[in-house]
This record gives sequence, structure tokens and C-alpha cells, in this order.
Amino acid sequence: MPPTHCPSCGKEFRDHTSVARHMSQPRSGCNMWLQDLIQLHSTLPPSEDSADDPMAAGDIGEPHESYCEQVEGEYFDGGGNWSKDCEAEVTDYFPEPPLAFEEGYTFLSLFDANENSIHRKTNLYYPFSSWKEWEVAAWLLHSGLSMGKIDSFLSLEMIKDLRLSFRSAKELRGQAEMLPGGPCWKSQVIRTSHSTKTPVILYWRDPLECITSIFNHPLFHNHLDLTPRKVYSTLQKLSRVYTEWMTGQHAWDMQLVLPHGATLLGVILSSDKTCITALTGDRVAHLLLISLANIHMNT
Repeated sequence: MPPTHCPSCGKEFRDHTSVARHMSQPRSGCNMWLQDLIQLHSTLPPSEDSADDPMAAGDIGEPHESYCEQVEGEYFDGGGNWSKDCEAEVTDYFPEPPLAFEEGYTFLSLFDANENSIHRKTNLYYPFSSWKEWEVAAWLLHSGLSMGKIDSFLSLEMIKDLRLSFRSAKELRGQAEMLPGGPCWKSQVIRTSHSTKTPVILYWRDPLECITSIFNHPLFHNHLDLTPRKVYSTLQKLSRVYTEWMTGQHAWDMQLVLPHGATLLGVILSSDKTCITALTGDRVAHLLLISLANIHMNT
């Protein structure tokens, strides 16, 4: 059986039953075609060419080149092939993408500009002597052990046989501080209207430095969205698909009011109450965490 065309949009289908199913779908845009044709016919004067059948496939024209329509789980593309796995999502990107005005610095460039970078030409793990020593130091620094327990661990005869370059927790901390770090911590005493047993101290980092550190960190390479976009489920663009933050309408609207070439960064702030029990006398801290909405959700 030769293929049949939709009388409304001209798309090609396998048979007339598939055309009927296509026209009955609300998302196809062709379900109101018959009503529109009747209304148009009632407003036009009679014509001598009324013998021409508007349902004829020859009057429809060529089908669209890129199209994917679902008919009971089956898909048909404009190339004449039926497929089960045809993707119909369409993406419209913001017409003016962000511009790179100059080359900025990255985490690795800061690492190479460190005062100790000359030593890393011969020893990649400086200030530690080797990869094995760095592995021990990294485990101790991330173990959550107190400085006293770290001293006890390093005083073991088996550990002394390793000939580590640090012999105490204080020396270990000193060597770790020689590594390039992120934004520096700052402190400020907050004055209160009433007296307190201990001063209220605010420990903070510069938010712009934190955002810069996240933005140029190598772990987020190719995991950042920098251009707003609109994702549609079909070629007709009748239904939006919202996944990442940059697919939302709010990000698109904010990009519209920014200067030409500007990059939109969404800042996420979250706060939580945390009890600090180690060496603080069971004090309470209210942490304010910062992140970027541009980071992919599956990162």
C-alpha cells in the first residue's frame, strides 16, 4: 500500500489508519483541521474549482524533512523509515551566547604559580617525599582524628619505620598548609545587643572568591551550563521539558536583561544548624553553603 499524507500538515504515514490516529492526537496540531476547513469553506464564496479535492495528496506538498511522530509506540521520520527509538526533542538555544573576553586563571594555573611549584618539577608530591607518604598524609587529614590521636598514631614503632617527613600532627598540618588552597577564611566578631558567655564570631569566605573557585575547578570541566535553552518534547514545540536550571524560563528571562555577551551564573545558598562537638564544648554553628545552579544535576 502506498504511503498516505496528512491533509493538514502533509506528513507521510504508512496507511490511512495511521493518518487517522495522527489527527486524533491533541498534541499533533492537526486534530482541529476538519473544523477549520469547514469554517473556512463557509466564509469563502463558491468557486468553479470546487471539484478539486483538498484531501488529495498531490495538493499537500512535500513532507517536512525532519519530523518524528508517535503513533501507538511507532515512529516515522521524513526519510521514509519506521523506527522505535526516534528522538523528537527540539532545543532552542539563547540567540546570543556568552562571550569570553579574556583568558582567565584556572585552579591548575594557580597551582603552578605557587611558590613551591619549582620543587614539584622534581617531586610531584612536594611537600611530601613520595606518593606513599602523600597517601598516608591524605588519609590522616581526612580521617577526622584529633591532633592527639594523630600524634599517638605517628608514635607507633611500625609507623616510625616508614621514615615519614612529619613526626607530629602539627608538622603534618604545617606541610598541608604549604599546598595551594582555596579562598581564605576570615573572622569577625559580631556585636550583640545583649551579653553572651562567649563572643559571637562569624567565620566567612568571600562569596565571589568561592564562586570563582567553583567556576574554574577542573572537576567541573564540561559539567557547567552557560547558555539558557528551551527544550521541547516534539518538533511542534507544544510541550516544554524542564531538566537543568538553564532549561527554565526564569533563566531565559534573566539572560534577556543582561548585557550582550554576559554569562548568567545562578547562586545557590543553603543554611543548616550543625552541632560541633570536637574540642568546642558542644557549640552550635549555622553553616551557609554556596554552590552554582549551572552545575549539572548528575555531577
